[in-house]
Amino acid sequence: MSKAIAPLDAALSYAAFGWRVMGALPGYKRPTLRGWPEFATTDRDTIISWGWPDDANVCIVTGQASNLWVLDVDDKDGANGSATLAALERQYGELPATRAVATGSGGIHYYWTWEGVSFPLGNSAGKLGPGLDTRGNGGQVVAPPSVSESGPYTVVQYEAVAAAPTWLLGLLAAQRDATQGEPGAFAQPGMTGSPAKRFRGLVKAVLRAEQGNRNHCLLWAACSSAEMVGAGEITAEQAAEALTQAAANVGLGYAEATATIRSGFRMKGVR
Repeated sequence: MSKAIAPLDAALSYAAFGWRVMGALPGYKRPTLRGWPEFATTDRDTIISWGWPDDANVCIVTGQASNLWVLDVDDKDGANGSATLAALERQYGELPATRAVATGSGGIHYYWTWEGVSFPLGNSAGKLGPGLDTRGNGGQVVAPPSVSESGPYTVVQYEAVAAAPTWLLGLLAAQRDATQGEPGAFAQPGMTGSPAKRFRGLVKAVLRAEQGNRNHCLLWAACSSAEMVGAGEITAEQAAEALTQAAANVGLGYAEATATIRSGFRMKGVR
């Protein structure tokens, strides 16, 4: 979207995608109207009625109601989110093409549909690593042609908004599950010290995973376990046996679990 487009036209185009929108004062990064999570809308007549100065900013409300969440890659103040994301892509695979917006401060917003999100996905800061934030339920992002105090927002990838890759959702689900209760876990014979503790954490994440997130979490745990295999901290057989047992304990079928574990191993070069 060109910077020259009027804010009202931009807002209407976003609403046509099903994204709930609100206006913001020039230079501001939050909607003007108090109660914006409730009042943001896709209704054309309502949007027009608000009145839009030529220098107004446009905000898109994220979350399930907009069928949209955003991965915010932030490089300001030494956060270096681009490097964090690049490291994750080397481990798990490149992000699929999707709509991407350059932020005023030099970061990137990657837009994703809600497809595959089967866990509470809200706003987070740094859960995936330094400089990687999320905007989901309860959140919003500034959108082109807005201009913040740091600079303009511009579209840099015009692709249709895609579903996020399984590994990215799996990491987010696993990070959430890792903060939940302690159902207990187990280590394999011969495992002691820090590697055993780390592996128990992976198993616990699988055991904690909520229904709908379990296969995502198992894939993440398999990838992380494969890294431990590569470092000589655990054998592939130990990892596969423990993860398969954990998957069975939360109701995943044997065939599904073993296929997911094999996929995670292959992603990390473990056969």
